[in-house]
Amino acid sequence: MAKSDRKSKKSSLNALERIEGSRELRSPQRPRFIVLSFRHLDPAQGQSLKDMEEHGLLAKAMERLRSLCNYSLPEATVNGIVSLYKEFPEGSGFTYPLYVPGNVKWASVRVESIPRVIGYFEENIFYIVFFDEFHAFWPSKKKHT
Repeated sequence: MAKSDRKSKKSSLNALERIEGSRELRSPQRPRFIVLSFRHLDPAQGQSLKDMEEHGLLAKAMERLRSLCNYSLPEATVNGIVSLYKEFPEGSGFTYPLYVPGNVKWASVRVESIPRVIGYFEENIFYIVFFDEFHAFWPSKKKHT
């Protein structure tokens, strides 16, 4: 082996050692920020993206979802950005989609006072399922009427 080959091999090993050694400097408890998936968006229920755009809500919903990605799920819940539900609500204006697994953590993200983005969490992934302009996912009784 030529002297220059040994030298380049040695320097590349040192580079690998430095890279491996630098990993230990990172915190093992990095926050797991929320990421979004439109994989399970149900086009047959709720409002479509086009409906949301026509009603002036799509940009607001996207901005809210973009900001959601700056939080971990516990942070988003504590700060009131995400509301978690124990189960799919009885009396919902929506039907449980067959392609969504059972026993998921259903959640909503408020877009404005009434419109919501509905989905569920698997670890830190928020699967968006419905755009709910009229708060039909979890209907509630009107107060003070």
